Amino acid sequence: MMTDFTHAESPYGGNTEKAIASLRLVIEDEGPENIAAFLVEPVQGAGGVLIPPADYFKEVRKLCDEYEILSIADEIITGFGRTGKMFGMENWGATPDLMTFAKGVTSGYIPLGGVVVSDHIHNVLKEKSKGTLFHGFTYSGHPTAAAVALKNIEIIEHENLIENSRKMGEVLLKSFKMVKENLDIVGDVRTIGLLGAVELVQNPVTNKRFAQELNVASRVIEALHKRGVICRPVTFNGTDIICFAPPIVIDNEQINTLVEKLYDSVLSVQKQLGVTS
Repeated sequence: MMTDFTHAESPYGGNTEKAIASLRLVIEDEGPENIAAFLVEPVQGAGGVLIPPADYFKEVRKLCDEYEILSIADEIITGFGRTGKMFGMENWGATPDLMTFAKGVTSGYIPLGGVVVSDHIHNVLKEKSKGTLFHGFTYSGHPTAAAVALKNIEIIEHENLIENSRKMGEVLLKSFKMVKENLDIVGDVRTIGLLGAVELVQNPVTNKRFAQELNVASRVIEALHKRGVICRPVTFNGTDIICFAPPIVIDNEQINTLVEKLYDSVLSVQKQLGVTS
């Protein structure tokens, strides 16, 4: 973990008031004059597709404005249609001061990343700069990468892929819930657009987790791979989470195939564990 980063309590689990109180306490303890910015992913992808409460980011925005702290949204996972909006923060109506992006801007066909700044930040840079603003790097402004990004965004807009992500995300969530209803080791299921997760637990009622040495998520991933499905496990802090980020061009038939293979894979591991539906 990088140094000089201070962490506030997570809002995941639905308690915005507690999370905002924790953030305020951190700001007060550190001193707002000592804080460069508040940095956050709209959805914490590598943590297991953790989706914040509906009011969280608006409260964060208020707090940042109150203490004159910049807010930075890391949209590298959530940008360019992944969550059913062009950018993840749009789901909560909150506007950051800066936004980082990559990956989805070219759909991964060629490396490209960037930073978007608000008018306020842009104006400060102009006012404080004399002559040319030297902000470039060796590989900045690569014309091939820029051309790929422009064409990729054109396709996303022309083929209405953001709306497809939203609609197919709803289908995926409904299908995940059916899997949960018919298996005994599936806990919480969630999606936002075409970013989703299925949690595997020993007891879905109490959310009791499996012993880590059972490697439940990894076994399900292996079963999925054998069936031609590529996804990833998240096993931080004893969790067993299967994360999904299918292409935003996916259709109903392909989601049905995906979910059938998910069901079969989880069922096979469930039987290995001696759990019977």
